[in-house]
Amino acid sequence: MNLEILTQKELKLFNSAQPLSYKEKEYCFEIKDDLLKKLQGNYKVENISIFIHLFGYFKLIHKFLNIDDDILKYISKRYKLQIISNNIPKRTTRAYKQIIRKYLKIDEYTDEIKTTLQKEANNLASNFIHRKKIFYTLVNLSRKLNIEIPSYTELTRIIQVALNTQKKNILEKLEPLQEDERLELLNEFLEKEEESKNRYKIAYFRRLEHSTAKNQMLLSLGKLNTMQSKFNILKEIIDTIGINPKIAQYYAKWVEKGKTFQLNQINTLNQKFTLLSFVYYQYLIRNDNLIDRFISTVQTAKNSSFRAQKDFSFELEPKKNKMMQSLEDAHISVLNEIAAIIKDEKLSAIKKVATIEIFVEKKTQALKNILNEKKVFDTVVENKYDFIEKKSVSLQGKLSGVLKVIEFDEPSSNKNIIAAIKHFRESSNITTKSPKDFLSDEEKTAVYESGKFRISLYKALLFFHVSDAIKNGTLNLKYSLKYRNFEDYLIDKNEWDKNQDTLLKVHELEGLKDY
Repeated sequence: MNLEILTQKELKLFNSAQPLSYKEKEYCFEIKDDLLKKLQGNYKVENISIFIHLFGYFKLIHKFLNIDDDILKYISKRYKLQIISNNIPKRTTRAYKQIIRKYLKIDEYTDEIKTTLQKEANNLASNFIHRKKIFYTLVNLSRKLNIEIPSYTELTRIIQVALNTQKKNILEKLEPLQEDERLELLNEFLEKEEESKNRYKIAYFRRLEHSTAKNQMLLSLGKLNTMQSKFNILKEIIDTIGINPKIAQYYAKWVEKGKTFQLNQINTLNQKFTLLSFVYYQYLIRNDNLIDRFISTVQTAKNSSFRAQKDFSFELEPKKNKMMQSLEDAHISVLNEIAAIIKDEKLSAIKKVATIEIFVEKKTQALKNILNEKKVFDTVVENKYDFIEKKSVSLQGKLSGVLKVIEFDEPSSNKNIIAAIKHFRESSNITTKSPKDFLSDEEKTAVYESGKFRISLYKALLFFHVSDAIKNGTLNLKYSLKYRNFEDYLIDKNEWDKNQDTLLKVHELEGLKDY
């Protein structure tokens, strides 16, 4: 398989002269008088601009680049040189390069250097560093070794050898297991579908679904169940031979891009390794894919219920304002009337008290009527849960299966949400005894203390909390590329203690070793 490390755009940048500032040009293309005189005495004047072009960039980046016409014009103007053409004989170019290397004391690429770079690439590959990172690390190492940076083709070859070495170690561990009957599960991928004799079963799994429609969610759930079943059976073999998520991702990508008949053409051991990688990677990305859509579905339901609540509140606003005004007017009216009775000189003190009692009794009923109306508006918070509850049936149809099949990393996750998920999976009924510690006090009141236990609301809120916990990292997946425990993305403690110097060097952080 042809190894692609850089994109076409990146490759063009790697091989081409990059724009330089005025000061950079001044530095790069400065030629000492002694060297310039030597050139003028031995080579055609019209070719000297090309020499200086090669010289300048090589001094800057230890690499000979393609000729740039704008730079040639700058050089010819600076040194008052004539340019006939930017094409010169190859033997002349080789002579120029030899002079430049010798003058700048930069070594040629030799077999000894090749061995050094290969060893570094092998080490990086064994630490599962991304191949693009390996590429640029080798480029930087070449500069540190004061050698000419090898060509893209040569660096790619070195990385390919390193990756093959890594793969070779895995294949050696797989070879004694290739007769294991569990591996027969992989043969199903290479069978042809009954409906279409030209289509292999593996093609069914190559593309991920992205719709949050119920039928598409159920289709994805079925595919995940298939991959989970195969993964659980094959996991012991995968762990034994050392396939990790990065290796699985690299070789599974080849399966996704390639043709199935090409997979049939490779030797059996290679084929089994590639399909094992495919199963592992598919299980990881299908977990992530369903969780992405789980979160999206929950967010849509949240937004929808929030809008409904907002619209409901907006519709009640005029009535609420009118009621509040009535309540305020009633209070002021009572106070004013009582003040008038107290100031009435015609009434005795006993008569005033009696009159106030009659008045208060009469006004109390009117105030009760207003306060009863106010209770309607005080239930707006409670109405929020009515709107959430209305989304529950739709959410259950799309998300219940996902919550029951996804494997969560219990030790690194919030124990309250894990308890609720386990109960949801294992119990056929949600009751008042179901876990409730994951709910807020307000939510508990809405679910448990509203006169009846609201099962649909409980389930909807569970989906909401699961989504929030995954996003904030308090609920982690056991098998995932995106949603694992944060600690899992760090370098293993034993690996760090063992290879600290190498890892610091790879990531160019040696200066921070004694921070």
